[in-house]
Amino acid sequence: MFTAAQAPSNYVPNILADTLNPDDYQSGDLVLVTYNYAEEVNDPSVNVTMSEDEYQSLVDYTETTRGGDWIDSFGTLEYYYGSNSYFRNFDGRINRRKGYIEDNALNDDLFDGSTTPEEDSLRIEERIQDGIVKFLEINYPNATPEVNGTDKFFFIEYNVFYGGDAGSIDYFVKYQVENTAPNLSFTLVTGPTQDVLKSSAPAIKTGAYYAFDGTEWSEENNSDYYYLSSADYNAMGAPGQYDNFSSSVLPADYLPELLNQKYPYALEEDQKILIYKYFSSGEVQIRGDLYTFTSGNWEVYGSVIKEQLQFAKEEGVWVPDNTIAYTLTGEDYQQIGNIAIENGDVARGENLQSFGNFYQNFPGGDTHWTDEQIVAVLDQFLKIKYPDLGPGQKFTITYVAYTGSAVELQMNLIQNEEGNYVINE
Repeated sequence: MFTAAQAPSNYVPNILADTLNPDDYQSGDLVLVTYNYAEEVNDPSVNVTMSEDEYQSLVDYTETTRGGDWIDSFGTLEYYYGSNSYFRNFDGRINRRKGYIEDNALNDDLFDGSTTPEEDSLRIEERIQDGIVKFLEINYPNATPEVNGTDKFFFIEYNVFYGGDAGSIDYFVKYQVENTAPNLSFTLVTGPTQDVLKSSAPAIKTGAYYAFDGTEWSEENNSDYYYLSSADYNAMGAPGQYDNFSSSVLPADYLPELLNQKYPYALEEDQKILIYKYFSSGEVQIRGDLYTFTSGNWEVYGSVIKEQLQFAKEEGVWVPDNTIAYTLTGEDYQQIGNIAIENGDVARGENLQSFGNFYQNFPGGDTHWTDEQIVAVLDQFLKIKYPDLGPGQKFTITYVAYTGSAVELQMNLIQNEEGNYVINE
């Protein structure tokens, strides 16, 4: 954890230099660095609310130490501790835990000798605590029993899913470091309990972008963008449950008010880039929106949908590059063919479905696609596939065309103010 006295900008550049290969980066590249931060820490203890990354660390550890048989097909659930990064919980269901072992023929003694459901549940709880200890060992390998004479504890909040009427329950535990590495060990002090256990350390999860100049990394001190901290999510209410947005907790419903609170003296045409976490398709993505203060309101322009948010420099200013790079699949060609057929363009649509490429080798022919026709059908396809995107959203579409032989081409599109995708010059 960083503090005001131990500022991240004093340490992060060296950490990046030690961990990132400079050959993989060009001058001007940015990376997002996230960390825990407190202005002043009197209590060295650590608060951890287990979320996707925390549960996934156990999934990755189990796969590494026990093998792929212990991991589900999606790579988000492991069968030993029961950690599930997709649902962000531990699986406490007796039938499912037994099913994992039996269905995958796993060598696991979890229920050996157990004769009652009560004992089965106790075995699962003990295994979950084993998982939390392993999580601490993985993520805090240099933990010490005390800092400057003050005992250090780890307060962990986690969720267990039981199904049925019990549903899911949040628990809290308190662990203390007993021995340091190489004999690192943690001891349960309090819990599991449903009563909130927290350290008094006022740490928040936050982050900043660091720029590479071709040789060194340095913090990108740009007041035009803002990375949301855990304190921001909590202040907004519902987003604070998981410290992210989702399809049921939309950023547009909360971010304008956050901007009003943070920038009460904003002037006309002021702009801010808000960078936040968004849960979609089983993973937390980094997204960014460009907001402009117009007629007394913060209005959003475009949205970035990227696993890794990228930036582009326009007129010397960093702005989010919201280009989505998309390669058409075989299924996409079938769907686009159906769109063409429904438009009455039967020959081209059926040819596209038969060969999986845009035929461009016989101008004037019934099956020949002009660039304008490709743009028109991609416009309809993108509106169906991404119905919630707004003006300014960019795409780089990679597709296959037949021009005497099959070639891979790219087309850059942007959604205009009328909501249609056109060539992005």
